[in-house]
Amino acid sequence: MILLVQILLALAVAAIVLYPLLRYRGQRAYRESTFEAKHRSITERKERLYGTIVDLDFDRDAGKLSAEDHARMRDEAMREVLAVLAEEEAHLGRAPAHAGGSAAPAAGAAPGHDAVEGLIEEYKRKRAQAMEATQA
Repeated sequence: MILLVQILLALAVAAIVLYPLLRYRGQRAYRESTFEAKHRSITERKERLYGTIVDLDFDRDAGKLSAEDHARMRDEAMREVLAVLAEEEAHLGRAPAHAGGSAAPAAGAAPGHDAVEGLIEEYKRKRAQAMEATQA
């Protein structure tokens, strides 16, 4: 008799636990709008590219990459960053940012290399602060 009660209790608990998992299978708890999903995707790509450039600079400084390979790979990454920044500006519907100078940039122009270098330096600072916070 006690064994039967234990089995029924275990089945009831299993049903209570599994019901929501089976009922809402494949559905997200939070539905992200298309705009938010695209913005998150762009931000993740941008941060990945910033990290790539930082890593390339570190590898060059550590002697793992020749100057020619570093320059080629960094230029490729920089072109990708500029494309992602232009995509971000278009997605947000803002006027494109420009790097320095008082003249307005041409329509559809992406930030220049100097502006991207500034963004990479800011990324390095944030990354260093995050590392310090996790070590503390």
